[in-house]
Amino acid sequence: MIQLKEKLTKYITEHPIDFGTSDADSTLDFLYGAYAEAHENDPPETKALFAQLGEYLEKLPLETNNAMFFIIVKLCTEHERRAFEEGIRWGVQLASELC
Repeated sequence: MIQLKEKLTKYITEHPIDFGTSDADSTLDFLYGAYAEAHENDPPETKALFAQLGEYLEKLPLETNNAMFFIIVKLCTEHERRAFEEGIRWGVQLASELC
C-alpha cells in the first residue's frame, strides 16, 4: 500500500492536472463540473416535476416567482453537489479498504 501511495504521489507531482479553461479550484470541483456538464439533460421525471413546480409558481407575482425558483434550484444544485462529493468519499473509502 505504501508503494502504491508513493507511486501515485510521484505521478501526480510529475503530471499536474491541467484544468484548462475551467474555473475549478480543486480536482473535486473539476470532476463535479464534468459530471454536471455530462448530465445537463434532465430525465423525463425531473422535467415533469419542474413543470409541476412551474404551475405552482406561475400563480405567484413575478418577483416572488423568480425568487422562489432561484432558491429551489440553488437547493437542488447544492443537494446534488453534496451527494456527488459524498459518492466520491465512499469510492475512496471502498478503494482504501480493497487495497
